[in-house]
Amino acid sequence: RFDDALLVPGNYTFRVIGRYGEHCKGMREASWSAHVAVGIDPEATRVTLTPVGKAPDGRDRVRVTFTPQDRFGNLVGPGGGAEFSVTGQPGSSTLDPVKDNGDGSYVVEVLHDPAVAPAPGISLTQPGRPSVCLGPRSTGAGAPPRWLWMVIALLILLVLILAYLLLT
Repeated sequence: RFDDALLVPGNYTFRVIGRYGEHCKGMREASWSAHVAVGIDPEATRVTLTPVGKAPDGRDRVRVTFTPQDRFGNLVGPGGGAEFSVTGQPGSSTLDPVKDNGDGSYVVEVLHDPAVAPAPGISLTQPGRPSVCLGPRSTGAGAPPRWLWMVIALLILLVLILAYLLLT
């Protein structure tokens, strides 16, 4: 069993040797290679939206800085811009090609029409994988983490139990 295998991107080579027989011994061998790439996880990917100004047609110019990574913390880069393509979500369109910041993060400017969608966003697509949508929700801003909701629910349950015990 390889429970923690393939968590780090890269090339892996496997070699298996099987021995058999007691009197007439034999051996078989097999080998194969696998390439493991980072699968972008929208929950783990950090996104920052920075207003840049207005375009002549009135749409908002927004700089989208994102650090694509998988759920294990492996980054797509630096130098991984060729591993995904970037398109705008509804109401947003990319202006320039994606720029690699050299630290695992990338930046692209978008034009956003608030009449079409409330917030700007982009989609990242990797070959053979479904697109990943990034925007204000994926930054985590304004949305408490799941563990905080669990703590709040537990506290409410404890208060209800205490109230029941005091009333009975």
